Amino acid sequence: MKGIIQPNHVSKNNFELQVIGLPPIIFTEVGDIGEQIDKVDLPDRTRASGGTKQAGDFTAMVPSHHDVEVAAMESWYKEGQDPVAPTYKKSGVLIKKGIDGSVIRTYTFIGLWVSERNMTAVSLENEGEMDAIEYLFNFDDIIPTT
Repeated sequence: MKGIIQPNHVSKNNFELQVIGLPPIIFTEVGDIGEQIDKVDLPDRTRASGGTKQAGDFTAMVPSHHDVEVAAMESWYKEGQDPVAPTYKKSGVLIKKGIDGSVIRTYTFIGLWVSERNMTAVSLENEGEMDAIEYLFNFDDIIPTT
């Protein structure tokens, strides 16, 4: 692989989510963030673009012992519950950094909100394994900004 990877490649473990009104959130894991354009099936059995992007979602894991981040996530999750706060949808930026710490790629989320919280399974067999909380995020749009 030497010579194939360009300098300052983006590793999969150097990222953070910055959301307006919250402290920076460092997840231990972020699921796939897919985007899709609506498709139309034509009478000739071919497909064409419907022109509009669909809303999307993704999951992310927060370590249970990260008190500040968990408190921020819980507060945000509650904003989407009845009575729904007018601020439950937020804007945020997922920042991916190079191995030298510089910002390489950013993705801006529009209409980002939390719709689900899952506390991961626990077991006496897991000696020292880190406990985490999984959140399901929804977004109206994602825009690459770098």
